[in-house]
Amino acid sequence: MEQAREYWKGNVRNELPELLINGRIEVVEIIDDFSSIKI
Repeated sequence: MEQAREYWKGNVRNELPELLINGRIEVVEIIDDFSSIKI
């Protein structure tokens, strides 16, 4: 998690749009995994 945060901070200035897209994709994947486990 810490490495991911540092990576995001490093790329916020250069790749903000891509960063947001990747962040959303990761969140969606995490939610999907959680839902699968819950079910």
